[in-house]
Amino acid sequence: MTNCGFLVGVERDQERSNWSNDGPRPLAWALWYPAKPRVTQDAQRGDLPYLPLFDPGQVDFGAEPASGQHPLVLLSHGTGGTADSMGWLARRLVARGYMVLGVNHHGNTGVEKQTAEGNVCVWERMADLSALLSHFEGKQPFAAHIDFDHVMMAGFSVGGYTALGLAGAISSLTEFEAWQASIADTPILKAQGTRAYMAAASRIPKLMEQSPALVASWAQHGQSYFDPRIKAVAAIAPAPPIRAFTPESVAAIQTPTLVLTAGNDHEAPAEFSDWLMAQNARFKHASLGPQVGHYSFLDLANGKPTERAAYLFEDHPSVDRAQVHDETAAYIAVFFGGT
Repeated sequence: MTNCGFLVGVERDQERSNWSNDGPRPLAWALWYPAKPRVTQDAQRGDLPYLPLFDPGQVDFGAEPASGQHPLVLLSHGTGGTADSMGWLARRLVARGYMVLGVNHHGNTGVEKQTAEGNVCVWERMADLSALLSHFEGKQPFAAHIDFDHVMMAGFSVGGYTALGLAGAISSLTEFEAWQASIADTPILKAQGTRAYMAAASRIPKLMEQSPALVASWAQHGQSYFDPRIKAVAAIAPAPPIRAFTPESVAAIQTPTLVLTAGNDHEAPAEFSDWLMAQNARFKHASLGPQVGHYSFLDLANGKPTERAAYLFEDHPSVDRAQVHDETAAYIAVFFGGT
């Protein structure tokens, strides 16, 4: 069994401001990687520097990287999430010989105060991953162990939007507003993530008068964030912001793309992905089952979750979350391995 090393850190993107307009944008990262085993078996699992909401699994904090080069998978969490909420996927990919690098998206992550700007300006997520990849191209000792000719990307929920953006899909607020008008009074407006997104959007006009960082970001929303270094992407339960993508940009994507859906997903209903598939016949699709929900793609709880977070760990009685994780990771590993 591959020993899974784990490490966290923070880089800074000097090209972009944080949402407080008082410094560069932070790129807090988590890295899972094949590691050399400890000398003693009882040191197999290192102590983490924080108490995570999600089960960190069998990881060895700060372990020495295993020899050789490994393909890299970039990881993007959902709205209000964390990189380690996707640790289930990272650990399973490490077991297959990958390194996995996730980021906590500033202003849109559970490890810091969320902001209206961070929740709405989701196109900044694509720039986060590209900037972090550039940082790691020169970051030792890890750069020596990464095969930069084989970089892939996987994202959950709004992270799925992020993956598609890095593959070349281009956002248009006009496109999104037209779609939003077309779904007035439909059940999707009751979904928690959709409500949060639209509530944050309602604050933007006022914030545009106060935040230079927001003004700068708003001006960039319609640009292409395509990153040719990323050779394949997997979008897991991609969330409503995908409907901001222009159909022609989705149709033009050449990067191999896998879309994974859940049949009982009230935050990102499978019909959103049906729209994606209709735009580009090259996309591959996999369904994880009729009763699998949106949050089944989050990791297991680390102990008993608080009442406020309990909904993140509620699955249909017929759903085995660990099995969903096994199947999802297998789909992604096979797809990435064939690209």
